[in-house]
Amino acid sequence: MGQILSAGLTNVVVVVVRYFGGIKLGTGGLIVAYKAATADCFANASIETRTFDVKFSVSFPYLAMNNVMKALKDSSAKIENQSFDTDCQMTLTIRKNDFPTVEARLKDTEGVEIEMV
Repeated sequence: MGQILSAGLTNVVVVVVRYFGGIKLGTGGLIVAYKAATADCFANASIETRTFDVKFSVSFPYLAMNNVMKALKDSSAKIENQSFDTDCQMTLTIRKNDFPTVEARLKDTEGVEIEMV
């Protein structure tokens, strides 16, 4: 567990298989062996970063375009789809942690409707 914490990783499982069933290493020796095996695993592994994202749809009139685009520009939202007909509609993806801030800014704009996809 100490190696996982010191590497700054989350959502990780480390499995160490012990082939020798003897007692020569003792408790302290086993801890050192497991620590070394985990450190070696992390040193030779490629670490993949993933985020938890939410997908949502925003509908708004043309008059609200400036406020909506400003709120989206200041965030990490990625535009998946957009259409600008009589009303504007965008489908976006954003990190789950950043969504409440963007949602609050969008709700402050008149005529904006937000729907989770």
